[in-house]
Amino acid sequence: METINKILADKNPESISDYFAAHRKIETEKAKRKICAEKTIKIAILYSFTVTGVKEALGVKCFYSGIVPEFYEAPYGQYEQEAFNKNSGLYEFDPELTIVFIDIVKLLGDVFFFPYRLSDKERIRMVTEKHGTIVKFIKYYLKMYPEK
Repeated sequence: METINKILADKNPESISDYFAAHRKIETEKAKRKICAEKTIKIAILYSFTVTGVKEALGVKCFYSGIVPEFYEAPYGQYEQEAFNKNSGLYEFDPELTIVFIDIVKLLGDVFFFPYRLSDKERIRMVTEKHGTIVKFIKYYLKMYPEK
């Protein structure tokens, strides 16, 4: 069994391409042998838009910190469905850390680009509604995972 320090003997990555290269190296080594670490973490990433490099950079940072991460990525744009469905892959994975990325442009639609096409009253109502949607999502998720 190989230790993390032996795999990552080189310097910390500086650019996104360095992170991708380090991630490939780590994944290659993980496929060959069991990696020993005192700490592990299960991380779920939920998003409503394309997220490139987050898992790779976070994984590399975890390894450099002596933590072996395991990741779950929800299907593209399915963050709400994953959180509200107790039979989803998210709940089966049972993460210790969940990271949620919500695209404000998708959430607000054309209002993001042209907010003053709405009256003050309409904007307040729309923002209140969208805020309520996000708060509902967070409260439900925290109810399902009160200890996390």
